[in-house]
Amino acid sequence: MTADAKQRTCLWVMVVAMTTMIGNAGGVSAAELWQTRSLPSNDGYTWTLTSRIGNMLKDAEAMFGERDKEWTILGVEVCMDQGATPQNWYPGLPERKDIIFQITPVEDMQYACYQLAHEVIHSLSPHKGKKATMLEEGVATWFARWYVKENF
Repeated sequence: MTADAKQRTCLWVMVVAMTTMIGNAGGVSAAELWQTRSLPSNDGYTWTLTSRIGNMLKDAEAMFGERDKEWTILGVEVCMDQGATPQNWYPGLPERKDIIFQITPVEDMQYACYQLAHEVIHSLSPHKGKKATMLEEGVATWFARWYVKENF
């Protein structure tokens, strides 16, 4: 088995383990991942995946340092391709430095946030065209687990 194949296998084992650990405890309708409502106190709104990005970035930057602000985070989208995996997509290159967080279809806020938190780490210092190191993947996995544990 090549080193690349070992890395992919290791990453899939982590994804399967996290899916099992998180389960569906945060089950919500797909619409609730994107739609918000006023809080009863009228001083804010309920969380969505979009609003969680800012919270994740704040926590990630506090732990690991400020992100490269030359890159613009455009938002999050769900990739419906069969066999898709969460990733950061760089649609504006080479003219613009844009990032879109792509996650897979879920109806579970915790698992969606796990995927998103993992990708947020990769946005701190984007390196389009190169694979993330095992160290970066480990940090991303640790942060995703930490974020879900702290927020759910």
